[in-house]
Amino acid sequence: MDCSDSVKLLLSVPFDYTVKMAYQNNDILNTPTAKSFNTGRLNLFIENVNNKIPDCVFITTFGIDGPAVTSILKFDGNTISFTYDRSRYSKIPGDISSYHIKKLYTEKNKDGDNLIYTSYHVVTFDNIDFIIYTDNVFINVKRRY
Repeated sequence: MDCSDSVKLLLSVPFDYTVKMAYQNNDILNTPTAKSFNTGRLNLFIENVNNKIPDCVFITTFGIDGPAVTSILKFDGNTISFTYDRSRYSKIPGDISSYHIKKLYTEKNKDGDNLIYTSYHVVTFDNIDFIIYTDNVFINVKRRY
């Protein structure tokens, strides 16, 4: 995937992008039924940022009844950028926003000993903190001996 121009790459995605298409493209994917795919690739991206290795990932999220929201998280070795396309919701072609990111982090959300989901956040240089992806899991993290 050529992430040199994130806007151009997002504009190349079909307006009627489907779950099947995103899955076949190996996107980091969250489906309308809240199933997560390729989350390990997002974790590898974070590891690469920590090790100063340039990388980029394509993230696609579907709401329950809505179309795809596509985005690109990119690290050039020095700075992180997050670019997302919300045109499928706004119906405005090319409704794309980009942010320079100062912090990328995860937050594990539990109910007792059960891990419910992990949310992936970015913080912009304007101190806007927002979730870019949610890995919906439900596993019991309590060890049984």
